[in-house]
Amino acid sequence: MTTPAMMAVLELYRSVPDVAAAAERLAAALRSLERPAPVLWGRHDPYLPAALAYRQRDAFPHAEIRVLERSGHWPFIDDHETTTAAITAFLARHAGTRTDPDPGPRIAAALEAARQAAI
Repeated sequence: MTTPAMMAVLELYRSVPDVAAAAERLAAALRSLERPAPVLWGRHDPYLPAALAYRQRDAFPHAEIRVLERSGHWPFIDDHETTTAAITAFLARHAGTRTDPDPGPRIAAALEAARQAAI
């Protein structure tokens, strides 16, 4: 079953001429934010093996990585209960915490770099 969310993600993937280069630019831009990030990865993803979940630390050094046993490429669809619980728990631990007294300039710079990387 193909959903509108799946189609949107596939459209995004296909709109980037060099996905690897764009990913590297995005990782460089996001790395400096030093923020926790949830990484949920499906153990049975037929396109991107679960071992790649740990490479997300290239962009998010403080990533909390969880490989979902009952999921494939679309964890939010394949196992929405576990995904919801993981995101809710992550937000309960991190929402409202600040490690930088004025993150605005760094966030703005990272967002602009991410926007440029997607072009």
